[in-house]
Amino acid sequence: MLVEIAVGVVRLQALTYRALGALRGGLNGAASGLLAEALTADELGDVTARFYDTRLPGRRRAGQVVDPGPGRYSPAFRLFAGESEWFEAYLPAPPARILVGGAGRGREVAALLEMGYDVDAFDPVHSFCADCQMLAGVGIVVCADYGSFARALLDGDKTSASPLTASAPYAAVILGWTSFDFVFSSFDRERLLRAVHAIAPRGPILASFHVREQPPGGRAVAFGHAAGQRVGRAVRHLRGLSDPPPDAELHCHLGVIQWSTRQEIQAVGAIVGREVVWESRDHGLCATQPAVPAAAPSESPSAVGSWTTEMDRSTHCVVFLAPADPGGLSCGA
Repeated sequence: MLVEIAVGVVRLQALTYRALGALRGGLNGAASGLLAEALTADELGDVTARFYDTRLPGRRRAGQVVDPGPGRYSPAFRLFAGESEWFEAYLPAPPARILVGGAGRGREVAALLEMGYDVDAFDPVHSFCADCQMLAGVGIVVCADYGSFARALLDGDKTSASPLTASAPYAAVILGWTSFDFVFSSFDRERLLRAVHAIAPRGPILASFHVREQPPGGRAVAFGHAAGQRVGRAVRHLRGLSDPPPDAELHCHLGVIQWSTRQEIQAVGAIVGREVVWESRDHGLCATQPAVPAAAPSESPSAVGSWTTEMDRSTHCVVFLAPADPGGLSCGA
């Protein structure tokens, strides 16, 4: 009798867990559809910057990260496994001058400084900029988003990113890990690449981002997303917004991100006259090439809670080679 009761309790817990997972997926889908339709690209970027500025109850010291498990970070430089090889393959030798955009709390900046580089950085999150400024040996650190950076370089506007123009040219530019996800329109992405090309015309541009290999799955997610879109479109109509909404999605730890496509990345590289070299080393973070479509995601709580695995699988890394660059070593070589 006691065993039967225990089995009933376990089954009830499993059903409850699945229901909560579906509810969470539905709410996330609804929020994604609503935000993508109702807000402009600039507003989506502002939302995520404010989210990062307030989401952590306490600040860690610059360059310190939570270790997510063995093999994920290079302990010497706090880089993701394989990231140091990526840098070594494409960055000029130290002490070259490197610019890091979307620098976050300074993970890449700290690593590059330890490797002997001269590093400047910028990020739109004020607390992140303060952390970067604490790093010993760092150069110019300004609090600016990619839009301000592009306006300073391309339009000559005086923005918070303007001090960086006086330091041009840089030997290379790194767009901080998946920070390209927070540029929400093709127009702004093109302007960003043009601006980076202008500030480092003969150097490589290293970028990473998430590529959606398949549509988001699950009935609850799809239903929530459709409902959110309907409300968002009504708001969009009332606001008189005409630009097409981005393929944006809300993630509990990342904020709102813009999914990329391989075709879009190739196109924006061609627009600025740069060859796009896709990272092909299977180091567990940058997706291998070609990507193998994953099975349709489940709505179980284990699937909902394993978003980091799914996001890691969809992360791609590229190098936009400078026109004058005769080539570069493949990261998969």
